[in-house]
Amino acid sequence: MKFPASQVGLPDGVETFNVSTPPDMISKIGKGLSLLQGEIEQLFQDLKADCIVTDMFYPWTADAAANLGIPRLMFLGGSYLSHSAQHSLKKYAPHHLEMTRLQVPDWLREPNGYTYSVI
Repeated sequence: MKFPASQVGLPDGVETFNVSTPPDMISKIGKGLSLLQGEIEQLFQDLKADCIVTDMFYPWTADAAANLGIPRLMFLGGSYLSHSAQHSLKKYAPHHLEMTRLQVPDWLREPNGYTYSVI
């Protein structure tokens, strides 16, 4: 399956994003992934998938799984920090929990598409 980089205005080889990806590229990558929906759904059928494991950025996989009569599991890797913090709070019962601005990743320090909405 070839990522449709040129169709969404990206250079060849840009298919995923990370903390250093410019914000304008993130939306283009998302658009490119949505263009693959039909091919991915066909792949589920061809492989006779037993289940689909996906993340929250592919909500259409819920319908794909329902159409195939298989379960869809949603992986939330981004919330691992909150789960770890919750576990530590229950286990160790600290009286004070603090995180400084410099302890969070750079992409959370500056406003972006994931940290606020533009009105």
